[in-house]
Order: sequence, then structure tokens, then C-alpha cells
Amino acid sequence: MKHHDGHERSSEPEIHAVSAVDGGVVLDLFIPETLVWFEGHFADAPILPGVVQIDWALLLGRRHLSIGPTGAHSMQVKFRKVFGPGGGIRLFLEKRGADTLRFEYRRGDDLMSSGSLKLFPEEQR
Repeated sequence: MKHHDGHERSSEPEIHAVSAVDGGVVLDLFIPETLVWFEGHFADAPILPGVVQIDWALLLGRRHLSIGPTGAHSMQVKFRKVFGPGGGIRLFLEKRGADTLRFEYRRGDDLMSSGSLKLFPEEQR
């Protein structure tokens, strides 16, 4: 996506490390200031919208946990602390059973957000 200044804008975080853990994966992400999601989303104090956090969990779950091209039909999400650009964030992803993806975003010891997504069954994809 091009910004008005001509620079390319990404919609995804930078992935600095990926580690397999029991039942899931841990991704060390960096949140660049140039993400398209920060444009116009509170200019003086940009925050990453909750819907983007959910999208990233599903997108990265597909890539790293053998989840097929699916969407979520229900979700339980708690946003505890907002976070913005210019820092690292750790994303924990865990697949539970055939149809549930759990996620947690953490910065240091702080839980920023967490939730679970119910995935559409195989036959509905």
C-alpha cells in the first residue's frame, strides 16, 4: 500500500523470531511506525486497533500452525492495554482441538490482549 509520501506501507508486523512451543508457537514481532494501521488512527498517540490484532493472530496462525485458509465465526477477546508502534511484542499462538485458536500479545510481563477464535469447520471453507 502506498502512502501519500510515496513510501510503501506494510500491513503486517516484522517477525524477528519464531519458536515452537508445546501446542503452539511464539513469535517475536516488531511493530514499525510505518504500518498502514497507524495512519489517522490517533495521530498524537497511535494505537494498534483490536481488529488488526485479531487479524494478525489468524494470519500468523495459518502460516505457523497448519491452519488452512479459514475465518473465525466467533471470538472471545480481552484488550487489557493498548500498544502502538515502535516496539517489540510477543505473540503466543496455540491451536486447541480442530477449531480453536488461542492468542496472547505480551510486552515483557504485561499481558496486552488475549482471546480465542472459533474457526470455521473444514467442510465450510
